[in-house]
Amino acid sequence: MNGVAVTGMFSCSVAPGKAVNDAISVSSADLGETSITDIDDIALSFVILDRHTLEEIVESDAITIQL
Repeated sequence: MNGVAVTGMFSCSVAPGKAVNDAISVSSADLGETSITDIDDIALSFVILDRHTLEEIVESDAITIQL
């Protein structure tokens, strides 16, 4: 966020052919350590894991969102 690395959490299961809406959570403690009060941009990637083995299946390219 805003060019500073913070750890976010997003975890959901999606059945084949289906869609899901969910939220990405960022710890307020992580934000407090960075002095971020307003979010101007977010850069992230998604890592898809096998739900049984937690083996990484694929990681997306970086996605940047300007707010």
